[in-house]
Amino acid sequence: MSPKYKTDDNPRCLNCGAPITRATGRPDRKFCCRDCKNAFHNANRKISVQHYHDRVFRLLENNYGILKHLLAMGVTSIDRRTLRELNFNNEFSTSYCKIGHRHHYTCFEIHYDITPTRAINIENILDNQPGQ
Repeated sequence: MSPKYKTDDNPRCLNCGAPITRATGRPDRKFCCRDCKNAFHNANRKISVQHYHDRVFRLLENNYGILKHLLAMGVTSIDRRTLRELNFNNEFSTSYCKIGHRHHYTCFEIHYDITPTRAINIENILDNQPGQ
């Protein structure tokens, strides 16, 4: 419960801290007006969305770091179980398409295919550009 909202005889708005009058409405009101109520909930929703975006980006960065490390070691194919043990989360990629029976993923500039048992054809597409 917010420190602005007091349960005594003088409750205050959770958004702006103004005293809440009891002339109309529910006796347990938490906001002084509809605008404050909307502003409070909109701000909280924006925070939730930002937390979600941050979480997804951290997962993408983790997957990218694992793939980059594998490529640095010369690994272009790896067992999916081993990949999971490295904390790779296949639910997160920057793109996906199905080509024939293959599931083709991209994590930033690193491409890979997923079969039922392996991640194969791991490659950094920037390394294969002409003129590099």
